[in-house]
Amino acid sequence: MFSKSKEAVMYLLVNTGPITKTKLIKLLFLADKEALNHYGESITNLKYVKYFYGPYPREIEDILSDLYAHNYIYYTQELTFDGKLYYLVSPKQKIDPQDFKRLSESEKYILKKVATKFGMKTLGEILDIVYELEEVKNAEFGQRILVISM
Repeated sequence: MFSKSKEAVMYLLVNTGPITKTKLIKLLFLADKEALNHYGESITNLKYVKYFYGPYPREIEDILSDLYAHNYIYYTQELTFDGKLYYLVSPKQKIDPQDFKRLSESEKYILKKVATKFGMKTLGEILDIVYELEEVKNAEFGQRILVISM
């Protein structure tokens, strides 16, 4: 298919359905933290920095743009009822599970576990969980968040 980080995004989307970009990023962060905790390395190798809405990897813009350009995702700008902008990301086509060649079975397990555990939570609930993590609380704005194991 493509890079491991793109496969991780697609794998989460296949398991969650349409979600906001902010929620997708937080799920990736939680999956990377879980992988680091269990296996000593992250799944995506994204570089998260403390930004307005918590951990944010700058690489996500290129990843989503590429997935959109290759017709794998819908990536649309939407408005909330109170006029705030957000981005909605959803899978555009059905992906054959065999297409996820770069993700190991243990990485798929973690991504599915995170999607199942957090996918139905509201963005607010996920943000509360992520903002309480020591590495997020201790990072300065714009500083790289070093994911630590639990």
